[in-house]
Amino acid sequence: MSSVRSPRTSFSRRSRDFQPSQLSEHAYDSLIELLSTHDPSLKDLSGSSPLVQGYLARLTSSSLSSIAHERVTLDEEKKDLDHQLGRLAKREYHSFVATASHGDAIASAFEGFNEKITQVQDTIPPLDQAITQFNAFAKSQAAEREKAQNLLTNHDRVLDILEMPSLVSACVRNGYFSEAIQLSTHVKRLATLQYAHISLVQRLAAQVEVVMKEMTVRLISLLREPIKLPSALKVSRFSAYTNISTSATCVQQHP
Repeated sequence: MSSVRSPRTSFSRRSRDFQPSQLSEHAYDSLIELLSTHDPSLKDLSGSSPLVQGYLARLTSSSLSSIAHERVTLDEEKKDLDHQLGRLAKREYHSFVATASHGDAIASAFEGFNEKITQVQDTIPPLDQAITQFNAFAKSQAAEREKAQNLLTNHDRVLDILEMPSLVSACVRNGYFSEAIQLSTHVKRLATLQYAHISLVQRLAAQVEVVMKEMTVRLISLLREPIKLPSALKVSRFSAYTNISTSATCVQQHP
């Protein structure tokens, strides 16, 4: 029958769990110095390391036969660990490759990181100054912005007012005198009551007044023609709007 190999406790675990004897660090250093005469690589060990102290304490507490077989035990444990490491590398090689790739990516990302931070720090003061200047400019333009916002809000009303002269002219050309008079009255009310201080509204009212004078001329010209009942009714309907002085002036200009 083949013997079943019992699991061994690892070297580091045995050394860590072993209760060391009360030896001074100087004694550990002296022992390491003695051992390093046979193996120069042991010179790098430190007697203050808990792991080294545990192992050396275990050696000093072991029998001569156990110490004689220590190398064989360590070689077997090393082979076992190498075998486990090989299986782990074979099973998890994807993780190792991914970890190495990520490590390279992180290293590349951090290249020049300090320089980039310095550039950002150098950019912050001019940016802060530019923000301060912009805030001051925005504050100085607050009144103009409010005017523009108010104009945008009342865009339809402003457009209606601006189109009044052309609309009155269209009504006069097409003979819609009643509508022309209503629009003219509305413009006069705007120019005298609501927007008397706005020069643009005053100019629009002047343009409408010119169109209404043209309408008066057209009404008077109807009187020079052989008048019929519909024309007479139209002239009489709008005679209240045209005062005597305006009509006389129009007659003198158009005999």
